[in-house]
Amino acid sequence: MATQPLPHGRNAPEQNGQWRLLRWLTLDGRETSPPSQTDVGETMADEHNELEPQVGIFERGDTLDRYVVLERLGAGSMGLVYAAYDPKLDRRVALKLLHARGGPEQGTRRAQRLAREAQAMARLNHPNVVTVHDVGTADDRVFVAMEHVDGQTLTKWLASTRSWREVIEVFLAAGRGLEAAHQQGLVHRDFKPDNVMLGSDGRVRVMDFGLARADDDGSLDDDEDSARYRSVDVDLASHLTRTGAVMGTPAYMAPEQHMGQAVDARSDQFAFCVALYEGLYGSRPFRGDTVAALGLAAMEGHIEDPPPGRSVPKWLRRVVVQGLAAAPDERFGDMKQLLHGLEVDPRRRRRIVLGATAGVVLIGASGWATARASRSGVAPCTGAQQHVADVWDEDRSERVAAALRATGSAVAEDTVARVGDRLDRYTEDWVAMRTDSCRATRIDGEQSEALLDLRTACLDDRLRRVDQVVDILEHADQGVVQRAVGAVAGLPSLEPCADATALRSRLPPPDDADTAAEVERLRGTLGHAQALLASGRDERARKLVDDALERAEALAYPPLLAEAQALSGELSSHAGNHEEAAATLSQAYFTALRVHHDDVAAAAAASLTYVVGYRLARPAEGRQWGEHALAMGLRVGEGQLEEARARHNLGVLANSAGDNDAASTHYERAFALRTALLPADHPDLARSLNALGNVHLRRGEYDHALGRYQEALALRERVYGPNHPAVAGVHNNISLVRRRRGDYAGACESLGQAVEIYERALGSKHPHLAQAVDNLGIALREGGDPVAAEAQYRRALEIRRQALGPEHPDLADSWMGLGRALSDQGRHDEAEPLQRRALALFERSFGPEHLAVGSALVGLGIVQMARGDDAAAVPNLQRAATIIEAAMPGSSESVEARTLLKQAHSRSASP
Repeated sequence: MATQPLPHGRNAPEQNGQWRLLRWLTLDGRETSPPSQTDVGETMADEHNELEPQVGIFERGDTLDRYVVLERLGAGSMGLVYAAYDPKLDRRVALKLLHARGGPEQGTRRAQRLAREAQAMARLNHPNVVTVHDVGTADDRVFVAMEHVDGQTLTKWLASTRSWREVIEVFLAAGRGLEAAHQQGLVHRDFKPDNVMLGSDGRVRVMDFGLARADDDGSLDDDEDSARYRSVDVDLASHLTRTGAVMGTPAYMAPEQHMGQAVDARSDQFAFCVALYEGLYGSRPFRGDTVAALGLAAMEGHIEDPPPGRSVPKWLRRVVVQGLAAAPDERFGDMKQLLHGLEVDPRRRRRIVLGATAGVVLIGASGWATARASRSGVAPCTGAQQHVADVWDEDRSERVAAALRATGSAVAEDTVARVGDRLDRYTEDWVAMRTDSCRATRIDGEQSEALLDLRTACLDDRLRRVDQVVDILEHADQGVVQRAVGAVAGLPSLEPCADATALRSRLPPPDDADTAAEVERLRGTLGHAQALLASGRDERARKLVDDALERAEALAYPPLLAEAQALSGELSSHAGNHEEAAATLSQAYFTALRVHHDDVAAAAAASLTYVVGYRLARPAEGRQWGEHALAMGLRVGEGQLEEARARHNLGVLANSAGDNDAASTHYERAFALRTALLPADHPDLARSLNALGNVHLRRGEYDHALGRYQEALALRERVYGPNHPAVAGVHNNISLVRRRRGDYAGACESLGQAVEIYERALGSKHPHLAQAVDNLGIALREGGDPVAAEAQYRRALEIRRQALGPEHPDLADSWMGLGRALSDQGRHDEAEPLQRRALALFERSFGPEHLAVGSALVGLGIVQMARGDDAAAVPNLQRAATIIEAAMPGSSESVEARTLLKQAHSRSASP
């Protein structure tokens, strides 16, 4: 059976009438890219630029004590830095001239203190600290002669993509330099990537201890430093681009430093972890546009979620986060402890632990912790990570990455990082929930053994699903690569495993132990099939589901039967067999309803809303299924994802019927629920944004439509990467806004991006590429270039013919567009047969009253009127107006058909 050419989640061109609008749009439709933190990273320097005369500025050849100045290298927060030559020892040095400040008495005290600190640094001899050779004074100015390092700063080094292992290696070296300084009683107070050098000799050195001071009593020294810290209180609202007020760099400062309190080695530890977080994730852990906002975020411990696309082990994040604790006492005791945490990968130790406990007998779902504690001496509730180790660890992550890259897909590299990040987060949350559940029973005594069993079984099911998805990824082809992020994002939520009420209300398993075991085995099979379907392995999924369905019928356990029927219906819909899908999903709904399997009933009804109402073009019946879906969703729980799915599909029906208000209501509610319940980078959020953009477009609210589309574009680029076909779909919709505004060049530019992405990711013969090429033909034709449009239509037609066969209804799209382009060139005799051919194909595929038929009749009527045959156009436009008004009463498309009909009547009646 031919499929209906209004696919949910596809990009399609617009013809005259709603058919074309829907064919053009991607119908599958929160957070935009985070603001730049550049300002936050700027050092809050001294006010010498504004308040201090520029004394002590040296030119090449000038001398300072015995040193000959070669060139100025830069300016730090405490002074000017020069490259200089030491004739006594015949070597190049970096010469730092510290700023003068205050009156003579204060300046003398300050010079003495800085000299003492520089001398202390000179006694520090460590390979990861820039060596201080000499300290002196000139014109009452303190200078420090240091080792000159030929290389680059850590900031510049991190500007290139680095693996987490490379980052850790460099930071461990820098951390050892800090540790050595701390052991000498020195605190840096301005550690940041700009103050770490990677020499051309491969050695890492911490430099610019210009803010360093001995922490012998932990207090703030003279009135200068006290005043500088107190100034924070009066400058809390200052934007971070302003100079002055704070010693150090706000983005890296510990809470105690923001508050003007005493600082010590743990403050350096905090700054080190801010810089390390930035190196690992590409963004800083705390966000704020002012010193006050930044300090408040650090003081309250508001650590930003890591951005997608960075694969960093969970154990490593935990170490870094501890170093970022707001209270110094909650950080590591010293740098040595922190560095030990960074060096020791617990996943390496896991294999040893697993070997040591291989003989432990686990006693049921609720007895595992006690058994381990009694037989191995390991404390209870500490082994959840071991369960994850067999499913997702470093080795398996590397195998998945290798498999994805081996496909040669244009989106493979983007996908590797995003899949790894999502699986890391999911399994980390799994470990936390499994551990919390165990502790609630075994340690805190707040949870019963029975509830522990239920939660453990739920979590074990989720971990099996992870294992199944990872197995598919390990054997990826190009189709799997494109769906990989969605497949991982579609893993079932862990939240139901923490819902005691929902767990207790689950349907009981069969009384017979053998039957119960078979039910669980078949549920595992259905989970595997679901993972295959999400990954694009439909044929393998169909074999598993057919077998499970047959066995479920024999077991006579209705809940399992409903689950198998529902998944079978989804597979049929995915294959384009919508009548078969509707029948099977109806069976699933009523089977589930009879035994109060509410979540399955809600899902089946939501699918029926879409399949019946949209795919099969029976909107009234589809809306009825939508009401069933909403009712069942409320039985599952108010404000849950079941309601969001039903609302979204009802929005699709309302949108296709031209009911913008109803569509907006449903889409907005679905988006609100998804925003509240899903991670900020979940693909369904972009789907909702895209759908809301479509509603605004239908209303002619082009600014709002473009805004939603751009949000969807930013989110999809974040979720999938910029070269993924899902991103091309949004470029397509943006082109429609531009075309509606008369910006045909802009529309062609957006479509050119979509075509480029599709061709690179899917190849030159893919139907999605044909859709974008077809749309490009429309933009060119309406922009006044029917000759260029003709070439695009013919290209789209050839791709579709080869990819879909001669009877696929998508070919009719290209025939209609090509006919219009030829008619615009005055080639009416060539155009009319193409319009009739499109009309006949739509009628064969969907029946005589389908909306697509009405659109084709409008196209035929326009060509007939263009050639002067108004009398022949009248019956075609009359029939078109009747079809479109029935499907979309009062819509602009219906008005267009009636207007054309009046024109044809008037012109045919004229002598």
